[in-house]
Amino acid sequence: MQLLVVKRGRLNTFKLLSEQLANVQDIQVIWERRRGVDRRERKETVVFERRGQERRKPQDGHGPGEEYVVVNVANPVETGRRRVFS
Repeated sequence: MQLLVVKRGRLNTFKLLSEQLANVQDIQVIWERRRGVDRRERKETVVFERRGQERRKPQDGHGPGEEYVVVNVANPVETGRRRVFS
């Protein structure tokens, strides 16, 4: 199962993906629910960084990474009302 999580405010992207993938089984297009600041940011400074260098690639502000992300879900569970992802 894959989720395509579309960033808030990207209505055209959400509509396009929803329409094109409507009949594709095991893919669901959903809105990103997070709001506000990235909670992973630390308030205090880190004295010692264990990694030698940054491992993530810098984003250029263009392309699908700016619009949506793809999440692979191992075990979706069907409930009466909606899918629950475990």
